[in-house]
Amino acid sequence: MRMDQFIRENRWFDSAILFAFIMAFAGATYNHATDMVRGGLFPYAKWYGVPEIFNWYWTSLTVLDPLAVVALWCNVRVGYMVALCIMLTDVPINWYVNTRYWGLPLYQNPSLVMQTAFSAFLMVTVRRIWRLSGPGKN
Repeated sequence: MRMDQFIRENRWFDSAILFAFIMAFAGATYNHATDMVRGGLFPYAKWYGVPEIFNWYWTSLTVLDPLAVVALWCNVRVGYMVALCIMLTDVPINWYVNTRYWGLPLYQNPSLVMQTAFSAFLMVTVRRIWRLSGPGKN
């Protein structure tokens, strides 16, 4: 089911949930693209002192995050799966780097707190949105 069809057929609250996801991934796209403009193709290793594998992953989010936006708009279920895959990899990686390389307590990294909360929100709402975009509607 396309996002515009989902909006027409469901309550405003459910549409607002999807809009929040689209805006979050659009914001993340902006952040990663800005990082690349300021720091080059793979800026994270030199900025944060992390291994190249994390640099590659975070740079790949410059492509994956807008993919989630487009997928959410074109097909809600596919978009949700893309969004879940991104968040289920990104948050654990960020937690690992935060504790292993930076040694920061969670409260000193507000962006990680927000990312974790967003990921939890995504997981909590998946059943509802999945049902509303359900069989025969895609």
